[in-house]
Amino acid sequence: MFGTLGIRIPKDLAQDVTDAAMADVVYNVNIIDAFGVIIASGDPARLGQVHQGALLALTTREPVEIAVDKGDTKTGINLPFVVDGELIGVVGITGPLIEVRPLARLVRTTVTLLMQQNLALTRQRNEVLAAALATETDAYSTNLIELALMQGLDLQHPHLAILVEGEVAGLQELCPTAFSLPGGIFLLNPHDIEEALPRWIRHAPQAVFFVSKAHDLAKDCIADVKCARVVQLGLMIPGFVHYAADLTEFVALMDAPRREALAVLDSHPELVETLRVFIAANMSVGGAAARLHIHRNTLLYRLNRMRKLTGFDPRQLLELIPLVGYILHQSSVPTSLQAAADG
Repeated sequence: MFGTLGIRIPKDLAQDVTDAAMADVVYNVNIIDAFGVIIASGDPARLGQVHQGALLALTTREPVEIAVDKGDTKTGINLPFVVDGELIGVVGITGPLIEVRPLARLVRTTVTLLMQQNLALTRQRNEVLAAALATETDAYSTNLIELALMQGLDLQHPHLAILVEGEVAGLQELCPTAFSLPGGIFLLNPHDIEEALPRWIRHAPQAVFFVSKAHDLAKDCIADVKCARVVQLGLMIPGFVHYAADLTEFVALMDAPRREALAVLDSHPELVETLRVFIAANMSVGGAAARLHIHRNTLLYRLNRMRKLTGFDPRQLLELIPLVGYILHQSSVPTSLQAAADG
């Protein structure tokens, strides 16, 4: 199938190749994208048109030759080309087949090599930029701002981050202004989120999205979404979208000093698991016992044991708060526990 969201041919690069080829030949050269649309041509009037021969080449992934003029379809050849294993476009040349075959192969080779070079350079720039954004703690330098602009990212305005827990393939193409960072994090302009987020949810309905507040520095955005993710994992908050702004109080608990009295729970994983599920069940003894598949009396025994070890009774709201802070310091949720919580 053609028209997938993936590597795109830069229009200026395609037109440069077309102009160079047209300088030496009398036949019209077209470069068509993965949707069958002409993005570069020796005939400006054809730009933006759908090329039927290219559509067939994209569908079959094979060269398509037209031996005889048929109405609007002219004699010529259409050669599909692949970059990084992905079918991304077609080179089409109008003219006698015996003459345009070698020329089409030459143009295809040129476009492929330039695309591979362009892709490698873009990836290298992205890696450098992503590393700088994740660590820069002061105002961005002029060089970093210029590098970001080359990659389509304007650092002179606040941004927010979205951390995606789940499928991320295709998300950047759905929002071209999003900049991809390691770990499933995307940096966006705040004005783009209202359009991007619904599209992303439709594209990846099983994913969970964590949205930061707007900050001048990417590092602060990244910290926001990572904290929001820890809160969601720790407390098993249901839902597809979590905004850091709604979890401010819980994030503050993560920054609170850890009491020695709570450290004793580190050596009692079954109590930690029980506490997580008890919180997720909204302090319901029956609900937590059902999720853990244990008897109600067993749950009560564990809660009482927790009180004796820590001095905090999880059944009392005010005493539960420091226990919540302890849970939020845990870096991950065991798979068995997540299954119990989803139960």
